[in-house]
Amino acid sequence: MKRNAFTLVELIFVIVIIGVLAAVAVPQFKNLKQNAEVKAVIKTTIDTASGAASAAVNQIDLENNNSVELDNLVSVKGKGWNYSSTSDGSYTHVTSTGTVATITLNKTLRTVYYGIDCDNFTDSVSRNKCAEDLNTTLNGAGSLETNATITF
Repeated sequence: MKRNAFTLVELIFVIVIIGVLAAVAVPQFKNLKQNAEVKAVIKTTIDTASGAASAAVNQIDLENNNSVELDNLVSVKGKGWNYSSTSDGSYTHVTSTGTVATITLNKTLRTVYYGIDCDNFTDSVSRNKCAEDLNTTLNGAGSLETNATITF
């Protein structure tokens, strides 16, 4: 006897296998997404602050341009990032629970300040991951926040 289709039992087995795989993959995917978001905020904050200091030296000292603002030196775009032109300029990364990261230029003091506050991530997994990543990145004690000033 020749068959041209799958039996009902075979189809049920395939659906059960796909369901098991989905049940395992969805939580893992969510965890990866949270890790990527935390790492992106930390890396963007630190890299932007150091890049802004380097660019400020070029603009202010080498090109005698004292009218630059932070958004002229570096550009940060993405979900949650906002720019404020108060004083010399400031970038902030905001979530529904508050400000996670801040980058501020002060030409008068010749500094770029940055701060990261892990408590303002929206969920506890992201807060814990942020503390771990700050500890690794900054060789700190695993604190939930960091503040630094780069002088140029």
